[in-house]
Amino acid sequence: MKIFYLAIFATFFPMGIYAQRADARLLNYMTDEEIAEISKENPKELQLISYALDHGLYVANYEPGKGPLPVIEVDADKLPNYLDLGLAIADQNQYFRISGRNKVLVMKSRWVLNYELSKQ
Repeated sequence: MKIFYLAIFATFFPMGIYAQRADARLLNYMTDEEIAEISKENPKELQLISYALDHGLYVANYEPGKGPLPVIEVDADKLPNYLDLGLAIADQNQYFRISGRNKVLVMKSRWVLNYELSKQ
């Protein structure tokens, strides 16, 4: 029986360690198992996802000549994180016009986020 408990502990204990190293806010969007898998398979991806929680979005002035943009409702003065908005990190910057404001919400691209991380 002790061997059984030891096997259970050895299986699930590393998942808790991976989750502890990751930003705790990720647990609102991913399971411990998903975080552990990303941490094991691609730790730089986990670092990128976590970094983007605080640095993935910014607000800029809207320039009408840029063409139509999808509209998003968000408080430009108090931005949530990109996962709260249902956004994902993409290969290109994503632009959204903020409803009722002459502003644009920008979700940074994978390249921009990786570049910023490399400068830290």
